[in-house]
This record gives sequence, structure tokens and C-alpha cells, in this order.
Amino acid sequence: MPAAPPPVKRTCGTCTLCCKATAVFELRKPTGEWCAHCTAATGAAGKGCGVYETRPYECRAFECLWLQGLLPERDRPDDLHAVLYAQATADPDRPLVVVAEAYPGAAARNPRLATLLAGILRRGHPVDVRNAEYIDRHRPGHPVRRIPINAADRLRVVGVNENPAAFEAQMEQLLREKTAAPPAPQGDRSPA
Repeated sequence: MPAAPPPVKRTCGTCTLCCKATAVFELRKPTGEWCAHCTAATGAAGKGCGVYETRPYECRAFECLWLQGLLPERDRPDDLHAVLYAQATADPDRPLVVVAEAYPGAAARNPRLATLLAGILRRGHPVDVRNAEYIDRHRPGHPVRRIPINAADRLRVVGVNENPAAFEAQMEQLLREKTAAPPAPQGDRSPA
């Protein structure tokens, strides 16, 4: 039997939902708020990132499941009202699937999204439905557990790896390096 063709990579087009639904630690942009650089939110001409060429590493590295071609064409994030993406777990065959809602309750109100989530859970993947107010933690064979989110947690990238505190420390260091004053030139400092 021939192997399945690789997924077709896509471009974002006019979709900018990740600019609202996901946190961007480097920009201190919390979950559920539009990024200040998103032209869709600012009303600037065009639709996309106003600092695309110099956008943070988190944004450059981010690819939702739709963008990777792993969801059907009709399931673009702005149509689903949620961004789906994968995060590594201790089991490389079972990544965590994150559903970042455009607004609290989006997943429950969208029958197509509910169908997608049921299929993901049937395949044994853990799922977190996240928004600015809570995380609904879905684990195969367990009841859903709701975790309230406070203002400080909205900037956390929960589940990035087995040690979120270490990830945050790395991000803090990166921010310090990016915002530090440039070093003084090392030329001759003797008086003229």
C-alpha cells in the first residue's frame, strides 16, 4: 500500500487568530488579547503582522495544525474560532493538542470543533482547551478538569515542556538580552 502523501503546508492568508488566542511571552501579550502589532486589531491597512520581518521567535516558530496541513481546508482557525496546535509531551507519539479559543466557550458552541476534539481524544491525545479565563484539561479516560486562570497565568505558556518554570526562565533571559543596552565599543579609551 502506498504511503499517504505528506500534508500540504499552507499560508495564513487573512487569518490572524493566533495573534489573539495565544500568549506571546516575548511581547508580554496575554492569552485572549489582540497583539498590538496585529494589523487586524489596529485597523491598519492589510491583515497580518505589522512587524512581520522582526517578529519574535515565538511567532516565527509557531505553526498551527491547519497551517501545517493537518486539518481540512474548511477548518481554518478564524472559521473555527479556535487555533489548534501541538505541544511535545513525555510521550513523543502523543503530543498535547491545545485548542486556543477566540473567546471562552468557543469550542462548546462550534459543532465542527466538537467533532474534531472528539476524534483527537479517541486517538488517545491529551487536549487542553484554553482561553483567557480557564483551561479545560481533557485526558482520555478521565473527567474534564477545569483550571481557572488568573491575570498572571495568562502570560504563562502552560505545558511547553516538562518544566514550564525553566522555559519561563529561558524566556526571561531572552527578553533581558533583547532589551539590554548594546555594549560600549571596545576602541582606544585614552584621552586625546
